Amino acid sequence: MKSIIIIFTFLITNCVFSQVDSNILGLNCEDAFNNKNYSEAINCYRDFLKVNPDNDSIINKLALCYQNTGDYITAKDYLLKAIEINKGEIAYMNNLGLNYNYLKNYDSAIICFNKCLDMDPNYLSALFNRALTFQKIGIYDSSYSDACRCLDINKEKVFEWLEESVQNKNNDTSYNNIAFFYFAAEDYKKAIENFNKVIEINPSFFIAYLNRGYTYGFLSDYRKAIKDFDKAEILDPQNPFVYLGRGAAYHYLMEEENAIKDYNKAVQLAPRKGYIARGFYFLIIEEYDKAIEDFEKVIELFPNEALGYAGRGRAYELLEDYENALEDYKKAVKLNPGLKGELGENIEYLKKLLK
Repeated sequence: MKSIIIIFTFLITNCVFSQVDSNILGLNCEDAFNNKNYSEAINCYRDFLKVNPDNDSIINKLALCYQNTGDYITAKDYLLKAIEINKGEIAYMNNLGLNYNYLKNYDSAIICFNKCLDMDPNYLSALFNRALTFQKIGIYDSSYSDACRCLDINKEKVFEWLEESVQNKNNDTSYNNIAFFYFAAEDYKKAIENFNKVIEINPSFFIAYLNRGYTYGFLSDYRKAIKDFDKAEILDPQNPFVYLGRGAAYHYLMEEENAIKDYNKAVQLAPRKGYIARGFYFLIIEEYDKAIEDFEKVIELFPNEALGYAGRGRAYELLEDYENALEDYKKAVKLNPGLKGELGENIEYLKKLLK
């Protein structure tokens, strides 16, 4: 009996000491990580995993150490392992998305951020990272939409992250990111200031000229906007947003020939956006038949595009073809209920008119 008690006591003591050693090791790892001693932290976390091989939190931290040392392949492997152990931890999926960003695998990054937002539609970090990723790959309207949502959720936190990035990196990308969010926040003066810094650092930074051009447009400084779009065209002549932006600037300057020329180019490069923009421009200059032709092209190529029906409906209404106008407005709202606020009054007015 005595020997059994001794063995039992030994096992308990050994287990307790093992737990204490593990806790101390974990604290040492955290100290190394927080002090950015990533090589030391890597060794420490690896030792920890010898005792606790399925600790997903430690595996995630180890992945971040590799990420911070630029070993993104190893980081990816550990992040996938952490996710396999704990699929419900949203932060791991967000970290994997960031890691794919570093690997320039932007499609996979977007997939990861989408999964995070499926779990929590207001998960700020994933929304913020997706906004910046969309901008990198040239999906500017989605990037802008995500940026606005971020600001609605927690504007203070977003600018805290951006300011920290500027202080730590002080490079063209960090200034461009904060400028873009100032643009989304409609603080156009600060947006211009930061786009200027981007261009001072890197005079060939395409997106800074493009975004500054749009910012000048919102400030009604159309000549400066056109100058930036001209520079952007030199840097990336196949980007449709250059011609959409410059076409709009020429429109406000009432330079019809130049506006049409740019919208024509946008149609070639991005038919959906180009036909819609040119169609609405034709509405403004009262070329209703041409507007209908453009919106019918939208409907033919993209039958689920609500703006095709909304634009054609407006043209029909202006031509006093009220029955077709009403049908198009109703179709637009059916495809995109968000248009009800804008088209609701038109629909009710036409219903009364046709009684």
